[in-house]
Amino acid sequence: MKHNDRLLDLSMYRQQKQRVAEEQVEVLYNRSREFVERETNIREKVRAKMLFMKRFNVNKQFANSEKVEQVFREWYLFDYKTIKGDTLFFQYLRAEDNNLSESLKIVGALFLTAPWVPVKLKGIDNNTSSFKVLDIIQGKVEHVKGNNIQIPHLREDTIFFMRKIPLVLTQWLIGPYFVLGNEEQLLSLQKEYKSMHQSNGVLWRTFLKETAPRYILSD
Repeated sequence: MKHNDRLLDLSMYRQQKQRVAEEQVEVLYNRSREFVERETNIREKVRAKMLFMKRFNVNKQFANSEKVEQVFREWYLFDYKTIKGDTLFFQYLRAEDNNLSESLKIVGALFLTAPWVPVKLKGIDNNTSSFKVLDIIQGKVEHVKGNNIQIPHLREDTIFFMRKIPLVLTQWLIGPYFVLGNEEQLLSLQKEYKSMHQSNGVLWRTFLKETAPRYILSD
């Protein structure tokens, strides 16, 4: 086999692996949402909503707004800790009746540590449903694909929060993304992180897990 043929086969193989991984991500996301609706009781959700409102300083006047509900729904699935100390997504992965394959569990593990991260938009490709973004945390440009990337009116250098995980060829968007009101909020976030890191050594991922919703909802 010629060298070019081997490269072509490798490229096609990686593209196929990417498509499979994308399908697995969507399966996990949709099924975990269904699991939460089916398996968690109203008392758990009320407890979570009270913690959410208090922790992120949500004005009661806007408690039932569409944006607050969207942010709460994603936080409730991925970041809220039950009395047992587990996230609901972790409980979903461990549920015995899920019959998840090993490959799905491996992909699912990526969800567990993925926070909302601030990124700066550098381009949109509607043909491939992908963003070109600068990950402000890591300081590098990435391509992020996802089924929810279909909004052409965002301007370059718009800052927004997204939850993303690495797949074979690109990052993949999990759930919705939220535009940050202005760059001053980003500076405030970076200043707060620097202060907390210096005082108790908190890492970026942990910091964002604990604080990102407050900035998302600060408009």
